Amino acid sequence: MVVALAAVASVLPPALSGQSGALVFTNVTVIDGTGAAAQPAMTVVIRNDRIEAIGQDILDGRKRVLRVFIGLVGLMRRNGVQVMTGTDLSDGRIFPGFSVHEELALLVEAGFTPSEAIQAATRVPAEFLRLTDAGTVQQGKRADLVLLSANPLDDIHNTTKIDAIVLRGQLLDRARLDGLLRDAERLAAIN
Repeated sequence: MVVALAAVASVLPPALSGQSGALVFTNVTVIDGTGAAAQPAMTVVIRNDRIEAIGQDILDGRKRVLRVFIGLVGLMRRNGVQVMTGTDLSDGRIFPGFSVHEELALLVEAGFTPSEAIQAATRVPAEFLRLTDAGTVQQGKRADLVLLSANPLDDIHNTTKIDAIVLRGQLLDRARLDGLLRDAERLAAIN
């Protein structure tokens, strides 16, 4: 199947971060309305605006599934399938922007070089969407850039060390970005 995908020049967005998403709290004691412990300590997962109380065995199973997905994506890469980042934004556990960093790290875990992972988030999607003005840094292309304080080719996690963003030619420095994050937190608290 993997070789067949490569043969038809498929581009796959595996959305690995969607597999690892969710807020997970371990060793939680649930208190009932009287203040007494209703259940022994458990793992609690918040997904899609609801709380799921689950056992460690289910959490361990989800981790095993993620390992399988990571292995499958690595196999696809080794067999020539082009991969682009995908984050399943319709899933309530996925947060725009933040999940892309996790996706990049998971691609590297699957065997991509940091450069290949970055291209899976930039050049490959632009080519797939036939955008001739995006995907690479070149004269005449859109001025949409993320400026980092550390080299992501040394460590893919350095993509989170954002100093500034250039969006449609406008510079958003760290102070402006922090202000936007605070505004988003306020809006999220209201909803």
